[in-house]
Amino acid sequence: MANQNFSKSERITSKVVIDLLFSKSSNVFSFPIKAFYSTKNKSNVKTQILITVPKRNFKKAVDRNKIKRLIRENYRKNKELITIKENLHTEIAFVYIHKEILTYQQIEKSIILLLQKIEKSITNKEN
Repeated sequence: MANQNFSKSERITSKVVIDLLFSKSSNVFSFPIKAFYSTKNKSNVKTQILITVPKRNFKKAVDRNKIKRLIRENYRKNKELITIKENLHTEIAFVYIHKEILTYQQIEKSIILLLQKIEKSITNKEN
C-alpha cells in the first residue's frame, strides 16, 4: 500500500500560485466538485492541492470545514491514482460547487473520477 499521509508540503499556500492556477489552468468536472489543474517541469513535491468551498453556498464555517475534511480525506486515500513522471509537478484546486453537504461515498466517487480524468489528461499531453 502506498504512503497515505497528507503532509504540509502537499498543500498550495502561495497566493501567486493560487491566482495562476485559477486563471491559466485546465479544468475537469465531476459533480459536485470542479478541479482546476496545471503541471510544471520541476520540483521535488509531485502533487499539491487546494480545497475551496464557497462562503456564498455555506454561510457556517462548520459546514465549509466539514466538506473540506471530506474532500481532503478522500484525496488522501486515493492520491495514488495520479502516477506522474518524476520531474512533473502538478497543482490541483478542488472547488465544491453543490449547495448541500453530500455523503462521504458520493464525494469519494467524484474525487476518484476527477483524479482519473486529470491523470488521463496529463498523460495525453505528455505523448
